[in-house]
Amino acid sequence: MGFRYLSQLESDMSSVRHKLIKPETEVIKPTNCTCAIMEKQFLEMAESAYRSVRRIDASPRGFEQFRRELIQTNEVMKDSLDVLKNIRSFCEHKC
Repeated sequence: MGFRYLSQLESDMSSVRHKLIKPETEVIKPTNCTCAIMEKQFLEMAESAYRSVRRIDASPRGFEQFRRELIQTNEVMKDSLDVLKNIRSFCEHKC
């Protein structure tokens, strides 16, 4: 279950990152657009969240704690990405 969410999240984040790095030529994306600001904040949040997921030790208990935290982080990121997608659908700039 967690792997599926992680794969989808990585795919979605890659798509968002690609658009941030290499915007489409016919669309000029304003940097102060709500969806552009939210995309940047989402990427910062995702990087911070995944950096903070650590194993406390090499024991089975440590792995279980790591797995739980990763699954929870994946769920939060997926929900956040769904919100971002909905906001982007309302964007007047069609970023």
